[in-house]
Amino acid sequence: IADVMKDFATLFLFGETSRSVTQLLTLLQEPHPRRWYWTPPWRTQADVRLQTGTKPPAPQDRFGLRKRLKWVMRKVLFTPKAFFSFKITVSCVMLHLLSLGTSDPQRRQVVVWANVTFVLVTNAAAFGKVLQRAALRTCGTLIGGAYAHFVCYCSGANGWAILAMVAVFAVPAFWAQYNFKDYSYAFGLSMVTIGLVISDQYQKAREGGDIDPWAITIPRVVATLTGCVLSLVVSRVIFPYRTGKELRKGMCALMQQLWIRWNLITRAFRDDTLLDFNVMLYMETLSSKDLQALRELLNVAKVEPHVEPFPAAALTLILDRLQDWLDVLLLMRVAVAQELRTS
Repeated sequence: IADVMKDFATLFLFGETSRSVTQLLTLLQEPHPRRWYWTPPWRTQADVRLQTGTKPPAPQDRFGLRKRLKWVMRKVLFTPKAFFSFKITVSCVMLHLLSLGTSDPQRRQVVVWANVTFVLVTNAAAFGKVLQRAALRTCGTLIGGAYAHFVCYCSGANGWAILAMVAVFAVPAFWAQYNFKDYSYAFGLSMVTIGLVISDQYQKAREGGDIDPWAITIPRVVATLTGCVLSLVVSRVIFPYRTGKELRKGMCALMQQLWIRWNLITRAFRDDTLLDFNVMLYMETLSSKDLQALRELLNVAKVEPHVEPFPAAALTLILDRLQDWLDVLLLMRVAVAQELRTS
């Protein structure tokens, strides 16, 4: 555990190195009378209060409005999900305003497709995921448009021929979508593009019109490229999602959970009380899921462009040691439970 603390302090996750390591090692070696929650490094005042044991005088809040407002701002307004929803909402409103300014229904349809592309691509949040999803969506649209052209010019208005040629493409597409999870987004979108183009051209052919798949393929490709470029600009320039910062925050939250479990186990052993196994199992499951999510976030962060060197090796080492700590806490919980049962 001390090695994990030192690695965190090296990456400035606990503020000043010497003070933080000394403070945390002291807390580990001596039993603390109350449950201790780790304070993020950007809260220097709270860190000092934790070290000195002093608290500022509470402001006068007769009706509890200030406390409720702080809770709403912290839990509802200033969360990553709320900020991401605000970003999506503002961007969608801008795109819809652009669509209302065009009188041509085809241009309005292009704007709507671009809006859908932007929302689906930006939903990945992290820039590495956004870049990957934008590339897959563009490739899927191009592949689907090319095959739709081939089907339209070869089958004409014959519905059975169209159905057979779509089935020939759908079987390997769904097989690849099932076996290649990382590229399933492109294969699924290619089928959507084929369906849109072929259904429109088949209806025109049944009505006696000319087959012109370019009339719907080009606007869809343009809309896809526009939505992807806009999502990259928003995710990287306007509202950047700092994967490294989110990774450090997630590590800090996981450390807090592990420290709470440490306190629960040591308190049960010291006070000779039974553990609440439902709570412990829930916390173990939650910590394992958080650690898996942090590993996925680290893999995404490795491919992102960074202005300064990204300590990928150090963060990988910390995640490995956190996994060791999870295993140790699990063994401690089992050992304490067995000893309490026998006694």
